[in-house]
Amino acid sequence: QRTIFFNEESIMWIKLYLERRTDKNPALFITTGKNRLTNQDNTRYFKRQRKIAGINKKVTPHCLRHCFASHLAFNNCPFTEIKTLCGHERLDTTIRYYVGLTDKSRAKQAHEQYLKY
Repeated sequence: QRTIFFNEESIMWIKLYLERRTDKNPALFITTGKNRLTNQDNTRYFKRQRKIAGINKKVTPHCLRHCFASHLAFNNCPFTEIKTLCGHERLDTTIRYYVGLTDKSRAKQAHEQYLKY
């Protein structure tokens, strides 16, 4: 299990969604068949929405997860916090994927800041 944080607006929308549901399923998100939403359901939904939007590039829920972590890293979030928010068991997993991104980002910032043409 992973802890997920919601802002006030998200909480408001989730409450509204739950108020309108008529089933007794304890899962937060369910399919139209009233079953617990699975990773496979989510991937299928993304694929369908991508096609509707005319996006040919393969975009998956995992891509969003990677973007989330990348944005945290680019904004200098400590790797220990990224690890927790992404649910990585080991810090070296987080560092392996995101330390190179921040190094490049910081190098680019330094280039723009210190090399004025």
